[in-house]
Amino acid sequence: MKIVIVGTGYVGLVTGLCFAEFGFETVCVDKDEKRIKNLKKGICPFYEPGIKSLLEKHTAKTKLLSISSSLSESMDAVVLGGGIANTCLAAKGFNIGKSLVEPSMLKEAEQLLKNPKVIIPEIVVVSQSPDQPGREVAADKIGENEAIFDISPHYVLQLESIINEAGTILWNGPIGFFEKENFDKGTIQLAKMIVASKAYSVAGGGDTISAAEKAGVLDKLDYVSTAGGAFLEFIEGRKLPAIEALMQK
Repeated sequence: MKIVIVGTGYVGLVTGLCFAEFGFETVCVDKDEKRIKNLKKGICPFYEPGIKSLLEKHTAKTKLLSISSSLSESMDAVVLGGGIANTCLAAKGFNIGKSLVEPSMLKEAEQLLKNPKVIIPEIVVVSQSPDQPGREVAADKIGENEAIFDISPHYVLQLESIINEAGTILWNGPIGFFEKENFDKGTIQLAKMIVASKAYSVAGGGDTISAAEKAGVLDKLDYVSTAGGAFLEFIEGRKLPAIEALMQK
């Protein structure tokens, strides 16, 4: 069983790989080959059947497209957070106040919710401003002038059994506005839960690295990649030009 936590940023597996594209040798190749092997370790079926996913806060449109097209079909469970979850809550008919949402993706979100694997938060942390203290509230009790900035730590506890059942965890993004101390508790608690599990953990993306550093778990993750968007695309099984060039070497 596996977990995928998807984040933002698009660094990609490109450092040094541009040289591979043009036939030059570079010391970066070995490092990126190791990176590919570690990512493959996270998605190859013989490492544990099934995948679970927790998805983060930004670029809801991109992530919803990704989930709808492939990720939700290959995973045991998809646990949503942030802008993606907000869009799904709105598609479910909930009033989400002034929360980040992708209006153009409401129909896709509605279709996504028909998949029983998809889980959206039942308890969130809201505020009228990212600079003001937050309050925990049921996802269907959000005020008109409030916005969702995090998932409730109490809700994160409900994910503990999913985390503990995983054989592999792929983490690619925070699940709240972790840059603000008022709204970093969900992401930090989740990060600590990941490293406390017995799962092989792979983290990718700049925001993920920043969140792991803030949570004090960066050195406890089994593998860390700067790749963000490329990380997600690789998990989905898409071909990345840089990797294709490297594999031909």
